[in-house]
Amino acid sequence: MIQGANGNFYGMTYNESDFVSGTVFEVTSTGVLTTLFTFDGANGGSPFNVTLVQVSDGSFYGTTNTGGSANSGVVFHLIVPRVETPVLNPSAGTYYTTAQPVTITSATPGATIRYTTDGSMPSETNGIIYLVRLVSAGQPPCRLLPTRADLTTAP
Repeated sequence: MIQGANGNFYGMTYNESDFVSGTVFEVTSTGVLTTLFTFDGANGGSPFNVTLVQVSDGSFYGTTNTGGSANSGVVFHLIVPRVETPVLNPSAGTYYTTAQPVTITSATPGATIRYTTDGSMPSETNGIIYLVRLVSAGQPPCRLLPTRADLTTAP
């Protein structure tokens, strides 16, 4: 198992039954287990003694020991669905001497955006849910976290 850039843990299981030849799973820091992919033998199987490798875009690569066209295993690429980073207008890092209206948008439909204005980091349970335009004076910094219950938060 490895820890992903988002803080969650990712790993694989080995042959679970006659119909499931292994899975790729995610475990959140709060212990929520999600199966991300199921191998059926034809698309790969038996990911035994192998590890996942996470690349810069947050996706993973891995291998299996069986499956594929010659039953010699496959190399796979797993894209983990995630909530995209919110966009600020005016853009982040711009400082003003007076309070400015700030608009926050997310490219992920249904995302909930939480923000803080005390410098603390927002989380799925900490912060104010963004509903309408806010006014920020810039000190301390406004911090953001987009979430959606069925998706991983972007790194």
